[in-house]
Amino acid sequence: MPRQPVLKTPNLDRLHDEAGRFTDFHVSPTGAPTRSALNTGRHEFRNGVTHTLNERGRLTLEATTLAQVLQGAGYATSVRNTHWHMVCVSKAGDKQ
Repeated sequence: MPRQPVLKTPNLDRLHDEAGRFTDFHVSPTGAPTRSALNTGRHEFRNGVTHTLNERGRLTLEATTLAQVLQGAGYATSVRNTHWHMVCVSKAGDKQ
């Protein structure tokens, strides 16, 4: 990564230098399955989000999301700029 000659960003530079590199990956042709896979670490067919049509975009309640893992580690998380079809619905019908 070329370094910025004017602005000094040592924290971003260190993050870049120490970060893992994802060089070979596969995505779905639609956005929702890809987002759900990134948020759960599970294949789209295992987490229930295969499309955004006909109830094929509902995240299974058995899936653990990155936000849930971070909450367990003490981080505060919230839902921002999400898509309506990425919301979990409990068996009682309540949004989670």
